[in-house]
Amino acid sequence: MTTPNLALPYIAAAQAQKHVTHNAALDLLDGLV
Repeated sequence: MTTPNLALPYIAAAQAQKHVTHNAALDLLDGLV
């Protein structure tokens, strides 16, 4: 799964516990561009 505009890869829930914060930051960054 990636962000819609920049295709930045999300961290899956099984990969790391900080995936929620990281994915939210990617969504914010993707939305600003």
